[in-house]
Amino acid sequence: EALAALDKSLALDASNAAAHERRGFVLRRLGKLDPALESYDKALALDGGLASAHVGRGDLLQDLKNFQAAVVSYTRALALDGANAVAYNGRGVARHKLRQFAMALADFDHAIARKADFADAHLNRGNALQSLERFDEALASYDVVLGLKGDNVETHNNRGNVYEGMQQFDEALACFDKAISIDPDYPPAHWNKSLLDL
Repeated sequence: EALAALDKSLALDASNAAAHERRGFVLRRLGKLDPALESYDKALALDGGLASAHVGRGDLLQDLKNFQAAVVSYTRALALDGANAVAYNGRGVARHKLRQFAMALADFDHAIARKADFADAHLNRGNALQSLERFDEALASYDVVLGLKGDNVETHNNRGNVYEGMQQFDEALACFDKAISIDPDYPPAHWNKSLLDL
């Protein structure tokens, strides 16, 4: 219904940048990634100052595994809105995928500085710290996530990975077991636990 309403709106006024942006968002949610990208591009061609469209485009480019282009989109959003914690977090995720761990960490720190209770940024910060083998700091970031979101499967699984990296296998196993107790169908925790049994 939302897509049909947006198409009708755009048939009446094809110059509505916000409607093109919204259409891109809806198409992405429907898994129609290429048409979604076209909609974001139309929105930005009409109004390059839509920071939210640059962020949405960056999120979509990550779905398409085009992480370098995603970094560019988030950077454009930040040039327009330097307080956009979501853009910093998104750029950090893309940089992490590009193995630019220190730059990713800086982005997550910027996101948290702008929104201290941004649980996803704390989680991603922990992931970047883990990649940098700064294990104690990674655990501290994951502790913040647990304080903000309560028990969640991904955080316990990631804590297990950190403990495994520290060669504290009993603690790692306890974390994987905790993740599995929260979601018995979470494949990464089962996989990671199986590796400890080798």
